[in-house]
Amino acid sequence: MNAAPRSFRTLPAAWRRLLLLAGLLFGALIFWADGGFEPMLSREINQHRLSVVLPVPDGTVQIEQTFTAARNGLAAVELLLARRSEPESDEDGRLTLQLHDEAGELIAERTLATGRYQHNQSFFLRFPPQTSSANQSYTLTLSGNEANPLTVWGYELDSISDGALRVRGAESDAADLRLLTHTQLT
Repeated sequence: MNAAPRSFRTLPAAWRRLLLLAGLLFGALIFWADGGFEPMLSREINQHRLSVVLPVPDGTVQIEQTFTAARNGLAAVELLLARRSEPESDEDGRLTLQLHDEAGELIAERTLATGRYQHNQSFFLRFPPQTSSANQSYTLTLSGNEANPLTVWGYELDSISDGALRVRGAESDAADLRLLTHTQLT
């Protein structure tokens, strides 16, 4: 004879507590694996228009964008990546992003293995919130190795006040990067 399935309420109290605790631990594990409590960011510079793909920083080309933060708590810079071909499994390209403050101090640096990034993929360069970033100038620099196929989108019109785009080693019609900055309450 088959026994009828037992409902949760007919289980002994100790088993119910154990199952509830296991469920809570499982939920906490999923929450933690998904990033947990990430701080809320507020968009500051919102230059989201795009019309020009910039030259690829490939060892001979370097891209620099300056901008001035309006508020304290600058914590991330968001770019829209561009590439002319699909990623290859044996791709050995590297794109390096660096953010410096107006004194030349390195705030953040990240080197991307280019085979992991798609065309039109957003990328966030995150760093500890800059508590005194209001009215401070920053320089974002993009460089790469010879095998780098990644670059970023830009815009033909100069739309970032107190900022300038410089492309060293190549010509470009872009006046600014497609750039968004994010602040965190400090």
